[in-house]
Amino acid sequence: MIICFSERIIPTLKSRFDPADIKFEVKIAHSKPEIFNLAHSLDYSKYSALVACGGDRTYHELVNGMLLRGDGARLPVALIPTGSNNGHCKSIGITGVQEALQHILDGRVSRFDVMKVTRDGYEENNYTSHRYSISSIIQGFPCDLIKNATYLHMLKYKLFD
Repeated sequence: MIICFSERIIPTLKSRFDPADIKFEVKIAHSKPEIFNLAHSLDYSKYSALVACGGDRTYHELVNGMLLRGDGARLPVALIPTGSNNGHCKSIGITGVQEALQHILDGRVSRFDVMKVTRDGYEENNYTSHRYSISSIIQGFPCDLIKNATYLHMLKYKLFD
């Protein structure tokens, strides 16, 4: 199952998956909660993986929809980076759509830690008070620190004693 925000990616998907005889189904989501709800309610017995076409938030909603299922069903999850930042893909060395598709075609799998976050008194659009954070999302923070430290060093600030 491939969940996208735009139909524009479909020809690219077909050009890579059809020659490899990989069957796929695309659902177009119109909102972030819809991504969550699709991943939360799909019949997983019909699919071998979930693929998000979008950015970090799309991936976040897909993972949360899966992890918050009552039946505990899980599938491998992939991300095709079509968002504005694509920090998650960048953090694992995937720089674009074609590279992500090649990882999927090659069956490459990576494991990621998730952190469960509990928010008191929160329930909206089928969301629960529990959400999961994908740990690689925070990897951008140290990069920002390094970038700012380099900038300060260029300004002749003393960084370390």
